[in-house]
This record gives sequence, C-alpha cells and structure tokens, in this order.
Amino acid sequence: MSDSALLALRGRTACLLAHHGMVCFAAAPARVLDLGLEIEALAGVYVRTLQIGEPKLLGPDEMQKVLDRFADYRNRR
Repeated sequence: MSDSALLALRGRTACLLAHHGMVCFAAAPARVLDLGLEIEALAGVYVRTLQIGEPKLLGPDEMQKVLDRFADYRNRR
C-alpha cells in the first residue's frame, strides 16, 4: 500500500487510500489540517452527488477552462 500511495502522491499533496482514509502533507501543520478538512468536505459533496445519480464529468477542454479561470483564485479572496 505504501508504494501505491507514494506513486499516487507524485506531484500532489494528498491521496485517498481505499478503506483506510487519506494521506496529505504540507510544509506547515496548519496547512496539512486545512488540506485534510478540504478533502473531507469535497468527499462529502461527492457522496451527496452520488445520491442523485452518476455525475457528469467534465471533458479535458472544459476542465482546462475551469483550471484557467481559477488559477489565481486564492489570490482574489
């Protein structure tokens, strides 16, 4: 499992471990906590979404538009 987690974490700061939870890391403990809370919140959104049916996933072009639009989101808050 640790090898799979290391592979999943390449270029990322968190990953989900089926039936085990998540692994996340950051330079500061407060950021690790924030990241974990954010992942938990997003997981809750996903579970509630599944209750109304299979979500429609964005295609590569649509996803790129979202990423471009929110590239500086944290700086605008």
